[in-house]
Amino acid sequence: MTIGIIRIAFIFEVSQTISMMILLFWIIRNLYFLILSVFLVDGRDSDGETVIVADAEPVMLTSGDHSFEGVTTRMTEHNLTVFLDDASDLDIGHYATVKVDTGKHSAKLKGVVTGVNVSPRKTACTYTVEILDFGEDKYEYWQILYDRIPTLPQSLTRDFGIISHLWQNIAHRVARTRIL
Repeated sequence: MTIGIIRIAFIFEVSQTISMMILLFWIIRNLYFLILSVFLVDGRDSDGETVIVADAEPVMLTSGDHSFEGVTTRMTEHNLTVFLDDASDLDIGHYATVKVDTGKHSAKLKGVVTGVNVSPRKTACTYTVEILDFGEDKYEYWQILYDRIPTLPQSLTRDFGIISHLWQNIAHRVARTRIL
């Protein structure tokens, strides 16, 4: 890009400085937006990935005649992980009904236990339940899943901090790679 700017500078005569200034302005502006678009693509997650929410919502897990109260530790569109204070005799393959209640939204889901992780002292346990049937509560569950504090800005304001924004973005990415 800089080679192109230098070559264009030699093409114009000294009397055409305004034309050169206009051309340089648009080249630098487009370069800035190109760099920002590369940052946007670099920091973006694939659309094929499932949304994973780490949240503690109260849950009632029922399997057969047994009911257990616990909290969610991880939720996706198709399964959720439930933490129970007492390890029960639920095994992989047992059918279970999970009722998630946030106070604002409530969903009753039917599924099957697909994962069991018992604590080393065998006092607590996490169960991963694959959701087989949402029933009538599909949209309620999605509301529970996606009703989060937004990560993107909710209002945009116009300012002219092009260099400061670019510098802030680069510094953030350098700091993020050092942590990883």
